[in-house]
Amino acid sequence: MSDISYTAFFDRDTTTVDGWFTIQEFNRKTGRVTKLINRVAARSGQAGYTDTDWVTGQSPIPRGTHTLYTAPLNKGQDAGATGIGEFYPIDNCGDRTSIWTANRRFRRLNIGLHEENKWRGSAGCVVIVKDKDWEKVKQIIATMRKNKVLFLPLRIV
Repeated sequence: MSDISYTAFFDRDTTTVDGWFTIQEFNRKTGRVTKLINRVAARSGQAGYTDTDWVTGQSPIPRGTHTLYTAPLNKGQDAGATGIGEFYPIDNCGDRTSIWTANRRFRRLNIGLHEENKWRGSAGCVVIVKDKDWEKVKQIIATMRKNKVLFLPLRIV
């Protein structure tokens, strides 16, 4: 087991699509926590749907602990005006595409982390608002991947 572990957080506002994204590193040997990304502006979902987690294509990412994978889909692609560009999958069941309710009654598909395009918010993904912040997030995730970190917990609070 490595002495270093990572956790990502998306602190979701309860009434808007806005929130804050953080990645922290924990050193088990020293007990030190380092914020690699600290509260950069992020969003999830569409206005008018923030009171529910389960409306496909509208609601924000469901609260809970999920898995954020460090291997991107669409590697090297730009978001452009309406696309999503590079996309880091998020799941809670090991298939890289699904987030289920605890009773497996409801399911959200194709949720990930990516850069925001010209539309405010997302169809449920966590989107990083500013280009410079997105570039830093990608650099940190790429470094984790090089160090054989294939995934990390993502806590939606």
